[in-house]
Amino acid sequence: MRQARAGVDSEFQEWLGRLLHNQPSFKRRILELCAAVPEVAELMVGGDGDAFAKRVRDARNVETHPGDRPGSASLHLVVLQAQLAVILEAVMLRHFFAFGGDDIARRVTRASRLRRLAIAAGRAMDDAH
Repeated sequence: MRQARAGVDSEFQEWLGRLLHNQPSFKRRILELCAAVPEVAELMVGGDGDAFAKRVRDARNVETHPGDRPGSASLHLVVLQAQLAVILEAVMLRHFFAFGGDDIARRVTRASRLRRLAIAAGRAMDDAH
C-alpha cells in the first residue's frame, strides 16, 4: 500500500488510504468464494478455506514480491490456480445459472483430468502441511 500511495499527489493520499483500507483483502475474497460453494471447496481443498486462502495469498505474494525467493512457489502456484479456477467456475454456475451445490460438486468430480489432478495434488499438499 505504501508504494501505491507514494505515486499519488499529497492531496489524494488520505482519500487513497481510506479507499484501500475499505476494500476486502485478497484472502477475504478467496474465503468468500469458498463460502459461496462449500460443497466444491470441500472437494477441492478439503473444506479448509482459511488454510487454502492463506496458501493462495502467500503464493501470490511470493510471485509478486519475490525478493530473494525467486521461483519458490511456481509449481505450488499452478496447483493453487487450478483449485481456485474450479471454485470460481462453481461460484459462477451457482450465481448465474442457479446450479445447486451438490450438482456442481458432482460435475466437478466428473470433470477433466486437470481438475482431478488439481484435486489430488491439493489433497497431497494438505497432507504434507
